[in-house]
Amino acid sequence: VVQGTSPDLDLLIVVDNSIGMATKQEQLAAQIGTLIRGLVDPPCVNETGDIEAPLEGGGCSPGAARQFAPIGSLHVGVITSSLGDLTAGSCASIANPDDKAHLINRSLSGDPVPTYNDQGFLAYEQGVDATPDDLIVKTQDLILGANQIGCGYEMPLEAMARFLVDPTPYESL
Repeated sequence: VVQGTSPDLDLLIVVDNSIGMATKQEQLAAQIGTLIRGLVDPPCVNETGDIEAPLEGGGCSPGAARQFAPIGSLHVGVITSSLGDLTAGSCASIANPDDKAHLINRSLSGDPVPTYNDQGFLAYEQGVDATPDDLIVKTQDLILGANQIGCGYEMPLEAMARFLVDPTPYESL
């Protein structure tokens, strides 16, 4: 059992939204529930080190303990790798050439996904929300909402750095 873990977690998901990424986004969306459930309801580890699913009531079988303490407060944000064409002009006809490393709230249909207090991120609080299912569905909507509408100059690490370091990035070079 991991000791000293925090009960709170902010999770930033960076999605490549360039052309040809739909199948990858679908795979990520299909698996994100496993990650979220594993964080808020972590598996048990028995005395031999084998991983077991938690019991129905949330506990572990005799001789087993949680792999780590459940995350009680989980915030999820989604940004894209699309930061424009850096003045090349080649992405002028693209639907979303530059998401500016800001949190997205669009679904695949283009409709906005409801976020926590309209702040752009999703929130789950253990004991307040009945299950993490709503968080999973909304996270899937955001991942698929990234779509394939970004500029082809993918910059996932730059997008992450801009989001974490500079919440109001420059408009142009």
